Amino acid sequence: MLSGGLGRAGRTSEVAANFGAAEGPHNWGPSTAYESARIEAVRRLGAGIQALSELAASVDGDIGVQNPVEAVGHCLAAGTYDEIVISTLPTTVSRWLLQDVPHRIQRKFKIPVTTVTAREGGTT
Repeated sequence: MLSGGLGRAGRTSEVAANFGAAEGPHNWGPSTAYESARIEAVRRLGAGIQALSELAASVDGDIGVQNPVEAVGHCLAAGTYDEIVISTLPTTVSRWLLQDVPHRIQRKFKIPVTTVTAREGGTT
């Protein structure tokens, strides 16, 4: 869970939260697994928006594409941001860390990236 304040003193923090959902079959219509993933992404987005709002941030959110690099690109196309914060699963299970997603995003978009990795057991 998040703690502490966002942004610098006297400055409002604006956050765009983007949660990817598993992609469904392209020609078969929505699948049960896809719908379940999308419902979970909506739940996580709502919880993330609430947590960030409680830290006095102005928050906007969306369910994006599954690919995290593409998802960041979509967010950046819609607004201007000073920093990208990526939250990942613990190091032992994070595919994003294994695929070097934070560094790939930083190289592609030339914006500072902060990675927050959950500890084993579910806390950050």
